[in-house]
Amino acid sequence: MTRIVATYQDYVALPDDGRRWEIHEGELVPAPPVGTRHQTVAAELLHQLARHVEDRRLGEVFPGPLDVILSDTTVLQPDIVFLATERSHLVSERAIEGAPTLVVEILTPASTVIDRVTKPILYARHGVPFVWLVDPEGESLEAFALAGGRYRLAVRASGAVPASLPPFDGLVLEPRRMWRIRWVYPIRGIDRQTEGAAESSPGWGDMHRSSVVLTYDDYVALPADGRRYELHVGALSVTPAPGVTHERVKRRLFARLLHHVEARRLGEVFDAPVDVLLSDTTVLQPDILFVATDRAALVAERGVVGPPTLVIEVVSPSSRTVDHIVKRQLYARHGVPYYWTVDPAARSIEALVLGPEGYEVAVRATGADPVSPPPFSDLALVPDALWPAP
Repeated sequence: MTRIVATYQDYVALPDDGRRWEIHEGELVPAPPVGTRHQTVAAELLHQLARHVEDRRLGEVFPGPLDVILSDTTVLQPDIVFLATERSHLVSERAIEGAPTLVVEILTPASTVIDRVTKPILYARHGVPFVWLVDPEGESLEAFALAGGRYRLAVRASGAVPASLPPFDGLVLEPRRMWRIRWVYPIRGIDRQTEGAAESSPGWGDMHRSSVVLTYDDYVALPADGRRYELHVGALSVTPAPGVTHERVKRRLFARLLHHVEARRLGEVFDAPVDVLLSDTTVLQPDILFVATDRAALVAERGVVGPPTLVIEVVSPSSRTVDHIVKRQLYARHGVPYYWTVDPAARSIEALVLGPEGYEVAVRATGADPVSPPPFSDLALVPDALWPAP
């Protein structure tokens, strides 16, 4: 039987529905979805790497999902990517086109074989100098360096002993900080509830009406193919994969918020993809979300079960209508107190506060003047610091 070899052109021709696919030497492979523990570990590691790299101007750090095009038949999506300054020319709007300096894979039970065996072989064949494997279940971090066409273990770190990992001089990580174990808190009334008249009120729009109403049980039964699905009042929606500009803006904003929140012990910040379960028929995946300490019980391994304190959407051309209209109404309807939209094209931030009549604009910011959008009174966020250089 003749094997069909998929190429990058086949990859980009896939439905623009937000699923995470990879090409492994011509074979299309779905990437499994991840939970909040995976994202908490990714957030902590991303925060430490981004601060180290940006403070020393070593290059750029990107969170996944982001395409790394190693060849026409090998396209991967590591969890975190670092490009040293000498490889900055590999960054384009669509992807990283060539071998990054470092890729980081955060293992899950569903991805362990691929992350430990398949992907390191592919990274080595295409000359990626360093690979880190982070295992939240084993509470360990392994750093590998490419030598003679294969990876050699450079450092294995665990526990509270600080470790310095290649390719960074001066970056000292304490692995124990990343292992934030969460227990599932059952939230009575949300797991099995059906949405009432508020969801079917007049004026919601025909785009949400369907003869088949999907529930959370249908959502979790979807194929584990890595696509970013959402449920909008029982209707299945898929989110297109973001571009590099979107990811750069999200990364900078996420790093700023994470530092602010952790320094003041205000709660937790997560970045996509993390499920926000607002009801049995409405499950969303905001780009960034903040859960204050008074809502900590909403955080479970499967997602955030109830309205977070703040959700943030970084607006893309393909998501503009959904972010400004559809998701704004859903977040308001389910009592999310604060909603920000960040628009890289307009270079603006709009912060909304939920009132009796829906969301009202509290802050609309552009330029170089620092602002502190609610719920943060002393954030001092400079909008211009988020945008890539023109």
